[in-house]
Amino acid sequence: MWGEGARRSFGRTYQFSPRVQIIRGAAGDASFEVNTDQSIMGAVNGYYGVIQKSTDGGNTFQTVFNETGRLYFNGIDCLDDLSCWVVGEGPAGAWIFKTSDSGRTWVEQIALGVGMSLMDVQMLNQNEGWAVGGEILANTFNALFLHTLDGGKTWTNTNTIPNAFPNSISIPSSGKAFATAFLRNGLSAILAYK
Repeated sequence: MWGEGARRSFGRTYQFSPRVQIIRGAAGDASFEVNTDQSIMGAVNGYYGVIQKSTDGGNTFQTVFNETGRLYFNGIDCLDDLSCWVVGEGPAGAWIFKTSDSGRTWVEQIALGVGMSLMDVQMLNQNEGWAVGGEILANTFNALFLHTLDGGKTWTNTNTIPNAFPNSISIPSSGKAFATAFLRNGLSAILAYK
């Protein structure tokens, strides 16, 4: 959840968070943009990063991760009842956390600095997985593809694509991954790793 005042509208721009905005065109069309203005990051406090778990089919939920002020979550992937990975971001950067005990404890696996964003994570098995997002620069952004072969103990940036911002990833098999991405020119793309 974003902090109070994060959502605001001015002119033709509706800003969902410090990083995400939609701009309405004169003809009523709209384009999605990732805000690359670094000065706005940190202007809004009060992010809530919360993960809740249900063991009764969604009738009740128990909070298993709660952090206020630093980050909000964008994606989670659970292989089974015990193992989950989650990606989050905030004004100070982006993070990957993992639990191996159904959310009782969470380990910070990686912390990326200011200007970095992580949108999604998917694990193929207990060892191999990907996290995607981007490096937000002054006038553009670059795709970020983090890959792990050891369950997240180490994450390696495998590829950087200029002017692309991946927001979702799917891994059909080892060594093959597909991601959807926003492009700087306002279009979308499907990116493939083979």
